[in-house]
Amino acid sequence: MKKPSFLFIAALLWLPLVVCAEEYVQAQDPVAVIAHPSTQVIQLSLPAARSLFGLQRSHWPNGLPVKLAMLNYRSQMHSDFSKRLLRLYPQQLKFLQDRQLLSGSRLPPLKLVSPQELLKFVSETPGALGYARYQDLKRTELNVLVLSLDFAGLPED
Repeated sequence: MKKPSFLFIAALLWLPLVVCAEEYVQAQDPVAVIAHPSTQVIQLSLPAARSLFGLQRSHWPNGLPVKLAMLNYRSQMHSDFSKRLLRLYPQQLKFLQDRQLLSGSRLPPLKLVSPQELLKFVSETPGALGYARYQDLKRTELNVLVLSLDFAGLPED
């Protein structure tokens, strides 16, 4: 019987470290709420952000309709956004949206495949709302507003 080579064993030991490191980098790269400049909004309270992403509000304060864009509910970026910024599990956010959709009063959010598509959609669509990693925002020339979230009076996680 042939003994496993040193390189094979090293590769087996190294692979989990590489996968964990990639997940750690993704988890450490924060996600920002972004909007098209036509919205004329620079800050949202947490309840306002939840109502916009939960499809409970359909218009911006200036009267422009909200056009929500998101990634798949199972994507890591969507999970990070939902948990860290909205302080909701992705399933809770989906429940809020489904409740509005079943009432027939709202259109579903646009589901995009990649973060780059989401960023491009928000930059080109008046009234658009979405999210992006800061790392992606630094690498793009697209024109979007990065909205700050006001967590005033809320307990820390």
